[in-house]
Amino acid sequence: MIDAGYDFLRGPGYKVGGFAGYFYTKQNINAFGCTPIANVNCIPAIQTSGSPNITESDTWQALRMGVAGDVMLFDRVKVSGEVAYLPYMTFSGIDHHFFGNTGQLAETFPETASNGSGVQLEAIVSYYITPQFSVGVGGRYWALWTRDGSTNETFLFPNAVNTQPQFLRATVEEAGVFAQAAYKFSAP
Repeated sequence: MIDAGYDFLRGPGYKVGGFAGYFYTKQNINAFGCTPIANVNCIPAIQTSGSPNITESDTWQALRMGVAGDVMLFDRVKVSGEVAYLPYMTFSGIDHHFFGNTGQLAETFPETASNGSGVQLEAIVSYYITPQFSVGVGGRYWALWTRDGSTNETFLFPNAVNTQPQFLRATVEEAGVFAQAAYKFSAP
C-alpha cells in the first residue's frame, strides 16, 4: 500500500485525517490431496504427499480512500485506526489443476475481472516506553470482491474440448493480529 493524506482535525493528543492511495497484493495458494465427498466412482482419492494437485496465483490491485486517526488515551497509551473503501479494483489469476499429485498439468483456468471493490479496517493500541519508542498490538480485516469476472477452462491433454468463458466472482477475506515496534527520530 502507498497512501497520501492530510490531517483535517488536529489537537493536543489527537488527529483525524483523510487519505487516498494504491493497494497491491499477490497470493499463491497450493492444495494437497483430495477426498471425494459424493459417491462418484470415477474420482479417486488423492494422497496428500507429493506435488500439489491444485495451485492458484492471484493478483489484486485497487484504489483506496479512507479516514485515519489516533488519540492518546493516557500518558503513554495511544489508539490508532483506519477505515478504507476500495472503490475500484482489478483482479487476475491463474488456477492450475494437475493429474493427482504427480506434478503433471491437466488444465488451467485463467481468471480476470476489472470491476470490484472492498473494505479494509485496522486498529492498533500502542504503549510508549519512552517518548520516542513504542510497542503495540493491532488487528486488521480486509474484504475484496469482484462483480464482473470471467474464467474459461483450458485442457492440456489430447482430444479435450475447451470451455466457453464463464462468470467468475472472486472474493477474499483476511483477518489477522500483529505486533509492532516503532521509533520516532525526533522528540515529540
